[in-house]
Formats: sequence, C-alpha cells, structure tokens
Amino acid sequence: MAVLPFHYLADSPSDVLADGLVDEITSALSRVHEFHVIARQSAFALRDQRPDARTAARILGAEYLVEGTIRRSGERLRVGVSLLNAAGHTLWSDRFEDTVGDLFELQDRIATQVAGQLPGKVRAAEIACVDRDCTVTNESRALVLRALPHFWAHRCEENAKAIELLSRAIAVDAHDVRALAYKAWAVVQQPSYMWSEDAAADRAEAFCLASLAAERVEDDASALVAISAAHSMAVADSARALAFVRRALDLDPNNAWGRLRLGWALVYDGRPAEALVEFDRAKRLSPLDPFLFNMRIGAAGAQAELGNYDLAIRMIHEALMNTPGITWAYRLLASLYGRIGDVENATAAARKLLESHPGLTMEKLAASVPPAVAERNPAYLKGLRAAGIQ
Repeated sequence: MAVLPFHYLADSPSDVLADGLVDEITSALSRVHEFHVIARQSAFALRDQRPDARTAARILGAEYLVEGTIRRSGERLRVGVSLLNAAGHTLWSDRFEDTVGDLFELQDRIATQVAGQLPGKVRAAEIACVDRDCTVTNESRALVLRALPHFWAHRCEENAKAIELLSRAIAVDAHDVRALAYKAWAVVQQPSYMWSEDAAADRAEAFCLASLAAERVEDDASALVAISAAHSMAVADSARALAFVRRALDLDPNNAWGRLRLGWALVYDGRPAEALVEFDRAKRLSPLDPFLFNMRIGAAGAQAELGNYDLAIRMIHEALMNTPGITWAYRLLASLYGRIGDVENATAAARKLLESHPGLTMEKLAASVPPAVAERNPAYLKGLRAAGIQ
C-alpha cells in the first residue's frame, strides 16, 4: 500500500497540513502488519507529477493506494480519503470533518480514523480477490481469507464452515499463526454462542490452538487479538487475555478488534468502566464492523456490571433489533430481567432463548457461559434461574 500526497482543492500558501496528514496516516498504517506500506518519500516523489492511480501503482509497485483531498472554509476542514486498487477502482471512500485548532491533534485524529477503517476494507478486497480465484501463491493464506466471511456470519453452520476452512489451512501449513489463532477464536465461539455439543472439549481445543499460536505469533496484531479472544472465553484467566490484547494494541493502536476484545477482557476482569471506553473506541474506529453487535452487547454487559440495568436492557434490545440472528443475547437479557425481578419480561426472554435452542437446560446454559463470568459473577446464572429456566 502507498499513501499518495493529499491535495488542497483551493489555493493554499502551505501544504503543511496535507503533508502532515500523509505522514501520520503512513505512520499509523505501517503498524498494521497485514500489509506492507511503501515509504513516505517514495510516494512523495510523485507529488508534482500527479499520475493517475494505475500509473502510480505501477511506479510504486503498490496493490493499493490511499489518496485524499482537503477543503478548508474558515476554521472548518473537510478531508476526503479514498482507497483504490492498482486498476484505479475505488474500494472505499469517506469524508472527515473537523475544526482547525491544534494542527498535530487534528492530524492525529484524522489519521486514527482512517487507519482504523482501512485494514477491514483491504481485507474485504483480498477476500473478494480470492473468491474470484485470483492468483494467491500462499494456499493457507487463501483458506484463511475464505474462512473470514463465514466467521463473521454469526450462525452455527457458518461458524462450522469457518472452522473447516481454517483446519484445511493448518493442514497445509501447521505453523500458520493466523490459521491457528482464528481457528481458536472460531472454536471457542461454539460454546459461547450455544452451538456446542461439548463445551468443555471445545474450550480445551481452543486453548490448545491459542497456545500453539502464542508460541509463534511474534508481531502479528490480528493473531494476538484472536489469541486473546480465545483465552478470555476458554479459561478464567483474564490476565493472559489482557496481556495478549495489550500487546496487539501496542503494535497497532487503531485495531478495532483489539479495542473490542480489550473491552470484553476488562468486563471479564471486573473493570466495566474501563471496558466502556474501549467499546466506544472500537465503534469509532470501525463504525460498520461485522462485530458491531458484539461491541453493543459488551457495552450492555459493562453497564449491567455498573448496576445500570435499565440502560443495559435497552442496549441489548437495540442490538437484537439491528442483528436479529444473535439469539444468544437473550441469555443476558433473561438474566438481567431476572435480576431486577421483572418476571414477565424475564420469562419472555427465556422463551425466545428456548425457541432458538430447543432442549436448552440450566446445565447447558451454565456450560455456555465463559468460565470467567461463571466464576466472578454468580448473579448471571441466578438471574437465569429467576427467569424460569430449569
């Protein structure tokens, strides 16, 4: 990827802001280890030539280009940013508006927003390329990319397909860190989302896969996030989950999934106020993220931990309205209604849960709850019993 010089759409006595923005965006993207970012000075050499995207990509040897424009009206600033592929097709564009104040703070704010959104757009483009049977020299990488849309679908059969593809990737390359880490995350979702036939076995497998990935991970922020997710849901060890995700965010502070998983790890560790800050950061970094529902449910759980039950309940209803397929969220909803003594709504939420998971018992429900929650928050299961689940 190359970040091309940004251009003012009006006469300006100085390109300090444009150059500073490019520097900040280049620096932020260079922390994302999913792609290589071409040095700033190479892209800057094209500033006066202003070649079209295809020519710029050929000269720089880039598969993706970031370009931008700046408009200023008084103290108002509008920055347009686009992501293009080497053929010159626009894959994503967005507009950021701000006020001119502290120049460095302004550059940092915009760079953070751009860097937070671009990796997901590149990932989507790579997945589309693999689906079109583009040439991918790394077979395990292609299988990992194919697995991601199934992983994001949040349905039992789709998660099983993701696990199958990730297993094939590991069979091709047993040392593929992302395949190991993402499979650990996908497997640990089975019990957490009540799709598992054997919760203990799935958690043990996820922990084993995450441990193997941890031995090889080095500086892959995305893999570290997945390892953290697996640890947080497989075992009652919040400290390890926090250590892995903080390491990921040291490498890539704008990793939205990292902020999401840090939020959940903090909830599991009994630090809900800190968790809310991270869920909010995750949403601002990736407002259309496939895990947006998880940010909402995580924030609801944090509010419940703070005793704000009515707010938490409203947030869960909003999440279910936006993502009806996350029927496991009725588990938390039934528990919260049970805790506040609202028998009618607790029973209704429990009924929804049982409709989606026929034959569900209190024993199976208890097994589905992450160990850290079961150990630290007995009120969770008590609320479910109050909802009438036997």
